[in-house]
Amino acid sequence: DIGAGSSHFSANAADAGLTVTPVNDAPTLRGTTLTLSEEGLAQGRPESGETTATQAGGRLQFSDVDSSALSFTLSAPTALLSSGGVALSWSGDGSAARPLVGSAAGQAVISATIDAEGRYSVTLHAPLDHPVRGQEDALTLSLGVQVSDGQSSSSASIDVTVRDDSPVPLCVVRCADLSP
Repeated sequence: DIGAGSSHFSANAADAGLTVTPVNDAPTLRGTTLTLSEEGLAQGRPESGETTATQAGGRLQFSDVDSSALSFTLSAPTALLSSGGVALSWSGDGSAARPLVGSAAGQAVISATIDAEGRYSVTLHAPLDHPVRGQEDALTLSLGVQVSDGQSSSSASIDVTVRDDSPVPLCVVRCADLSP
């Protein structure tokens, strides 16, 4: 017993109750950015000093304090994209067995994969239609990334900037004899 001015303490363990409820912390995930260029495609026209990369990859930064068994999936951008005037249709989840692929007219335009260690790869296979025709510009699309520990998940994005190849100039040379 504890009393005022007492230095004597006694307790019965059967009287104390403690309930511990484990809590699963969600994994954390940090997105990233990368740049690809249509200039590196088969019909591209590389310019001095410009990137010609049609493929880029890396490893996302992530952590989970209470789980080491994580899974990653990719999802298609929400923006409407097209190639050659044909809207992209998306399939897959980004796994090695089911890569995330954006296709137009049955041809892959862009593809992406991610593994269980957060290593990703994005490849540009064909040009995208950019907002401003006839002008070299850049288009950014966001691939969704989700990491799950089986109980909780977190989301981020891989923001892919696609640099437009410069338009092909149309030159017509015409000769005329203007003599009398």
